[in-house]
Amino acid sequence: MEQYKELLNRCDQCFNAISALLTSKDAKDKKTRFELQKAVLLPVGQISSDLTNVQEVFKKLNTLLTGGEVRTLEKSVSLSIHALASDFVNYKLAERFVTQAEQEVASHHESAFPLAMVVSGIWERHPQVGDLFLAHLYKKCPYSVPFYPAYKKGVPIIDYQR
Repeated sequence: MEQYKELLNRCDQCFNAISALLTSKDAKDKKTRFELQKAVLLPVGQISSDLTNVQEVFKKLNTLLTGGEVRTLEKSVSLSIHALASDFVNYKLAERFVTQAEQEVASHHESAFPLAMVVSGIWERHPQVGDLFLAHLYKKCPYSVPFYPAYKKGVPIIDYQR
């Protein structure tokens, strides 16, 4: 339970750190946010069962996370474009992995394996993304938290199951 609370706390801290970029009305910040989101969302959305595709997506995301430049539709993007870019990309990538798993795997169970390959590879090289992924997963699906409180006599079953 401590690990669960710590992961959620780290996720909240990361969100608070990037909130200035998320809520900024400045045109430059909006453009930065848009470009960074594209650099994360497009590759994750392109994951398919083809091994070459999985390797390309992993390479692109890993390059971005290590500070290298990646090409989006019309420009190159790197973490050097904004002071909060690293935390922003980590947070959005973890969030997108969970969303992608929820949407794609629910309708196409075979898509779980290529997604899992990319997630586990990124997690191994970038543990902060892995921690944020787990925190987002716990938020989205509390039943995934490995915690089973003992049933106390007299507590209504509805309350216990919450």
